[in-house]
Amino acid sequence: MVFPAEREAGVNPDFLDQQPPSQVLAHEDLVNLVGLDYQEILDHRAVSSGLINEGESLRLNYPPPHAGSDGEYVFEGIIQEHWVFVYVLRNKPQVNGESKKGRTSGHRHKHELLDEFVEDYYVLRGEMSLFLGEEDLREKIVLGEENYSIRVPVDTFHTAESSDTIAFVLVVMPNSSHIPRKELHSS
Repeated sequence: MVFPAEREAGVNPDFLDQQPPSQVLAHEDLVNLVGLDYQEILDHRAVSSGLINEGESLRLNYPPPHAGSDGEYVFEGIIQEHWVFVYVLRNKPQVNGESKKGRTSGHRHKHELLDEFVEDYYVLRGEMSLFLGEEDLREKIVLGEENYSIRVPVDTFHTAESSDTIAFVLVVMPNSSHIPRKELHSS
């Protein structure tokens, strides 16, 4: 899933010829929503986070939609010993012409196979709110390009919500590769 960069901005030309399923974002959508440099900013953060080496590029794999989430996922997989996700979160247009906030599913991470089951969020472009906790104890944290990262503590209920701009997000679940995909999230 990691490939040597073969073109300026870290885009693998073989990837550009692949057509993702019609229900997910395509390369052209990412260029329009995030910018022509979307692969470059993703690769930069992936390198600085130790996920890939300088000169490599994270090849997007366009997984199917995640149940209960408005996030439009463009990558899901294991890199080294970490589960990694990349998605776009944006407002959803409604039939009346207004828009509704996009949200990820509310969930927590707790598993018997991992004591420190945390999740690192990196907003690569745009802005979103991350809500930690439930009901009256919820804390809202705004993440953007300036305040771009947060570590969600183990067993903390959380959900992300779009703002007036899109959010291009990298999520890393450190040392979680031994946990099956279907057991990563609990409500």
